[in-house]
Amino acid sequence: AFPGWKRLFVLFLLLQALFPAGPPAQDGLQPARGMLLVAGTQIRDPRFMESVILLLSAGPGGSMGLILNKPTAMKASSLFGGIGSMSRGAPLFFGGPVGGHELLMLRRADRAPADWAAVVDRVFVTNDRMAMMDALMTARTAEEVRVYAGYAGWAAGQLEREIGRGDWYLLPADAALIFRRDMTKLWPELFRKSREIVL
Repeated sequence: AFPGWKRLFVLFLLLQALFPAGPPAQDGLQPARGMLLVAGTQIRDPRFMESVILLLSAGPGGSMGLILNKPTAMKASSLFGGIGSMSRGAPLFFGGPVGGHELLMLRRADRAPADWAAVVDRVFVTNDRMAMMDALMTARTAEEVRVYAGYAGWAAGQLEREIGRGDWYLLPADAALIFRRDMTKLWPELFRKSREIVL
């Protein structure tokens, strides 16, 4: 069985402390924190079809990430009592099928806030409710915070096997891509780019 969410997140933070993020392997892109998974056309599962996933962690024990491009009809601020004027109209995103009742937030900031873990340059993640509320109240634009319900998870070796059979393509992530305003064209653009790299 996949580890419980709270245990997994503690492990994720521990791994970050022990193994800081570094550049991808020189001989090719590898699944690692801060990389994007771009779905191949053979993925027909509606939860993952045409998805772009930001990896929060990847290693021998398994991997986890957030689907970036699947907004829901629900407003994120409705889960926090409507706070945060800048982000009030922002949707809640479907982060993945695991732990759907759990919320995570990505935040764009110049420096690491308390209770947040670094993902890529100027992008941080947390599942701490108070940290999320503080971010919503202090956000100056709607492109500073994103809220996700659930996450995508892979058991040990599972993601590597899926990449090996061509289910996913790897690309580096950056803050501009993660917090892009219009997510509807994210998958087709990155899919074309990933195929160009492969070819």
